[in-house]
Amino acid sequence: MRCFLKQRQAGGSSGREHPICVAVAGLAPLALAAALSAAHPARAAESDHAAVLVLDASGSMWGQIAGGQTKIEVARDVLGDFLALRDPQVPLGFIAYGHNRKGDCSDIEVIAPTGIQRGGGLATRLNGISPKGKTPLGQSLRLAAGQIPRTAESADIVLVTDGLETCGVDPCAVAEELMAEGIRIRAHVVGFGLTEQEAQSLSCVPEKTGGLLLRPQSGDELAEALTRTAERVERQPPVPGKAVLNLAIKADVAGRPDAVEWHARNLASGEERKLGRLVFDGSRTALPVELEAGPWLIRAEAGEAGRGEIELTVAASDSRTVYVPFTGAYPEISLSDRGPYTADMSIALPYEVTREGLAKGGADFLIYQLEPGQKDLGKALTWTYVEGTLGRKLAALQLVGGPGRYTLAFARSGETDIANVQARFDIEVEARPAVSLEAPAAINPGMAIPVSARGAHYYLDRIELHRDGQAVSYDHSRTLQDLYWPDGSNALKAPAEVGHYELVYIRNDAAGGDAEIVARVPIEVREGDLYREERERPTSGAHQKAEAGGDGMGHGPDDFLAAEDVGFRCDKRTACQIRDAETGLSFVLPAGWFTDIPVFGGRTAGQAQAGEMLPFPSISFFSAAEVPDTIVLNPHQWLRMNGPCEPINVGELCMFESANPEASTAFELLIATLSWDGTRPGVVQVPPSDAPPETLQQCGTRQECPFFEAETGLGGTLPPGWAVDVSTLAVDGRSRATWFSYKRDGVEKYMALNQDGNDPGINCAATGAGRLCEFSETITPREKNTLVETLYRKPVGGG
Repeated sequence: MRCFLKQRQAGGSSGREHPICVAVAGLAPLALAAALSAAHPARAAESDHAAVLVLDASGSMWGQIAGGQTKIEVARDVLGDFLALRDPQVPLGFIAYGHNRKGDCSDIEVIAPTGIQRGGGLATRLNGISPKGKTPLGQSLRLAAGQIPRTAESADIVLVTDGLETCGVDPCAVAEELMAEGIRIRAHVVGFGLTEQEAQSLSCVPEKTGGLLLRPQSGDELAEALTRTAERVERQPPVPGKAVLNLAIKADVAGRPDAVEWHARNLASGEERKLGRLVFDGSRTALPVELEAGPWLIRAEAGEAGRGEIELTVAASDSRTVYVPFTGAYPEISLSDRGPYTADMSIALPYEVTREGLAKGGADFLIYQLEPGQKDLGKALTWTYVEGTLGRKLAALQLVGGPGRYTLAFARSGETDIANVQARFDIEVEARPAVSLEAPAAINPGMAIPVSARGAHYYLDRIELHRDGQAVSYDHSRTLQDLYWPDGSNALKAPAEVGHYELVYIRNDAAGGDAEIVARVPIEVREGDLYREERERPTSGAHQKAEAGGDGMGHGPDDFLAAEDVGFRCDKRTACQIRDAETGLSFVLPAGWFTDIPVFGGRTAGQAQAGEMLPFPSISFFSAAEVPDTIVLNPHQWLRMNGPCEPINVGELCMFESANPEASTAFELLIATLSWDGTRPGVVQVPPSDAPPETLQQCGTRQECPFFEAETGLGGTLPPGWAVDVSTLAVDGRSRATWFSYKRDGVEKYMALNQDGNDPGINCAATGAGRLCEFSETITPREKNTLVETLYRKPVGGG
């Protein structure tokens, strides 16, 4: 692309130079007119093609774009250049709306009838336009179509607008009317300053007519967009005996994919045919294909992004656009009930997008509060916009309506039927709801505390550490908004001083009333390896009353768990921190829950018999109810109807569907705390100094992870998403050297401990285990400080 600067005339609106860009590589600056002419090959009488320019002069055009200029000023400048330098042999009409009267949908004026125009004269009239009124897009398109000469065989309508229809005429319906005209009309939408969502609401116009949907955000981009609309597209001559179809998709509310693969099957002969790939890059909205007469099944496929199909009978004389209904992919959402919630408060709603759909933006999804039984999302009591990008998120929803039972629903913007939402559940809302806390009984100094809460959930409620009835410090106090912050940077950490503390939940009053402690749970801060707790197995021989399933609702197999098959049990009033030495699996077990014995095994009996092992251990967790709730890590087989599954750093955690809110709390606690040190049965460890680099531990993305290398005494805390390699002997012959790495979503980052080679790294810092250096420029201070503050090395025999 080549740009040049054209100096404004004295008295122009901006008094500045403005670049004109041409989408033709290698053009000299003064060749813009030639480029625009080349888009329309010169002929003696260019009467077979015409163009009509429609300019939005509604009041919103006084809005500013980046740089401080108003949109109307930029449009005047750019259009003035375009009109002066376009091919004058192509007849042009010029229409504007909204520039004469406020609030008048009939304020549409033909500034210049279609014909041979002098750019200077049109530019002068353009400078006299002052935005005032409404945005009658549909009616302006109709008027533009009426300006196309009878002698024209094709035409372009270029609609330059910064807003959506405000006068009740459906632009999509008008686009259908344009298709019914006797000539080929391409209607282009140049959405100047429109958001992507706003532009997509007008995409039906170019999709139905074969035009372009462009979304310039600056004067430069507007100049390029106008140049693109001037490019001629020659119609291919029909092939005798074949139909010429333009294949387009009619996307549902989920959105449109970046590209689709087109396939066709002849329903008479069974012949399968690959038709081609259509990329929606703004320049193409349909794929032209040729098909023989007969019955066909047309398919549009976009992998996980969605698919669509349509059956139709093709006639040899057909020349039309076929719209295939396309069902797009929605995101997969993990959003659970943490109530009962405090009435009429703005509540914190943490959620996670475990798989992205087509739409991802900050206004593409909503969380609704509805009356129980209400199926129309349009009648919600209140709502909040949320985004759909991958990862952990936090929303705040202002509850209304007072105490009672309500429904929360997560849905795509534009969806109206509650049957099509991505997540929903009923909630209880109370004036003063009870609150409960879950946390481990003990934690190491400085470690992030995996605490979860149920009840209240005003986003400014706090969880604090107290000692002897007093808050430890403001540094050990977090609002729910802090604790749920998606990047995990505001975790509540244990103090450096060992001792007995309390975690307390403080309910705040949005109206300014007194805060009060409504829940508390003891926690001990102490040194030592808390993951090496003894297994709390019952004595063998006795059978447990707990049944591993059998109510017909998906609670697992109908048998009893024998005492010798129980792996761990948490009989304390608070959650228990567990580590299984045989598998290297660690987790926090909710109070009153128990497990079977963790094992390595195959996904199916056949795989296990063949020696095909899962990469991670498996374990089942059971509540103490007569018919227990059941959560399974890496199940051998799982049906979606059983209940939800979450991908985590040690495989997949699945929960049988349950109406018990405590099951959801346990599920969240296990997601946050499950980790694995890589131990495998029957594996002989090679001494680290002789072994090639291998991973000692990989941390999940949810929170920090402690690690410890027993053979060398090297330990510390990994930032979320980071891994540590098995250490080797450093060059000094005494220290341990190792690498820390982060490798996710195409991003790689590295830090190293005691690597004094040819490349010593940058931003080095002293730690309790030696010298830590960065080997990447994108490492955050939080990632670096987590290692600097926690790395240590304990003496071990000869190590």
